[in-house]
Amino acid sequence: MNILFITHDVGLYGASRSLGLSIKSLLEYTNLKKDNIYLAYNIVNFKLLRIFSGCSKGSKSILNNYLRSLKHIYKGAFPFSLSYLGRPETLRHRIGSFVLLLIFPVYWFICGKRILKKNSISHIHLNSLVLWPVLLFIPKEIRKIIHIRERHDKKISGIFSDFKINTIKKYADVIIAIDKVTAKPFKDSSKLKIIRNPFDMRIARNKRGEKKKILDKYRISGERSNIALIGSLSENKGQEFFLKIADSFQNSDLFNFLIVGKVNNFLSEILKRKVSKIRNTYYIGEVEDIGDIYAISEIIIRCEEYYITGRTSWEAFFAGSSNILLPVKNSSKIKECVPEDEILEQFIFYTARDINDARSKLISTKSRKVQSIDIDNNLKEFSSKFFNVFNT
Repeated sequence: MNILFITHDVGLYGASRSLGLSIKSLLEYTNLKKDNIYLAYNIVNFKLLRIFSGCSKGSKSILNNYLRSLKHIYKGAFPFSLSYLGRPETLRHRIGSFVLLLIFPVYWFICGKRILKKNSISHIHLNSLVLWPVLLFIPKEIRKIIHIRERHDKKISGIFSDFKINTIKKYADVIIAIDKVTAKPFKDSSKLKIIRNPFDMRIARNKRGEKKKILDKYRISGERSNIALIGSLSENKGQEFFLKIADSFQNSDLFNFLIVGKVNNFLSEILKRKVSKIRNTYYIGEVEDIGDIYAISEIIIRCEEYYITGRTSWEAFFAGSSNILLPVKNSSKIKECVPEDEILEQFIFYTARDINDARSKLISTKSRKVQSIDIDNNLKEFSSKFFNVFNT
């Protein structure tokens, strides 16, 4: 069995981090070896010659630690919709997406098929819903698995929303969703499997006793509780709302507000300027050792306009040192907004984009003891479920 994992994302967080841990779990707990695993990632800077300049090698320098250790790495041009990443679909973005759609078939027939044949690939795993067009080009004899990590929203995904979902249902052999929310568009498909993301927070837990050292490292005041918004930041992730919350605490010394994640250069400069005007607020940027942030944060918050746990909520859960504040449609009707198995002691819910409700929940959560758990990772459990997807 030789598996080609295709990813659009090579960042430190999100889908890329989940893929790295998924592969790590397979290598640690199954009979798969590094010689059985191949990785293809999207080029970061769009230069046509880079795509076709030898379909063999990709650069390891841009990959996270988990993916960097693999032996067989390729670069490619895989089409995906930027709208799923929470960015507005400007004309430039639409043109970029369209160009990738045009180039991808050429890339696939020149390079992709050669990669499959040369390495006797038997399975292809697409690491995100955004890679759905690739399904149309994979030979029938190769088993096709697609991982759904995003909440599907017709308003975001555009006029071809139904076509995308139906294409996935028709051409994928297995559809993996990370929870009931992401599974919703595929709930009537016999191909659907719900497998939660892999997590390994052992190192993060070991950092709990280093809080002062970590605070000094990032020059954060140790006199207040820390609230962190983590992830590859974009308009959709709600950093503007997060800053409004921070601004509402200007006359208080209860909290530090930490923004942790990667943004494009233009947005980064805007964010830095806004942060500089708000007391007790810090723009940390992208942190490779995210365990630092979980170790010093009493509260992890998500600020989308809708309910989603995402990766950071569950990482905080397994790290065991933070309460997690999540947005819902109506915080007074939790059972109507949240799947039953996600109503946990560690999760506190507020009405999305409601400053007053968010403030109230943050203040009440400040003195709330974290309900820690004994489990610091789920790699063995995950590997068993994930391996079965390829082994059947």
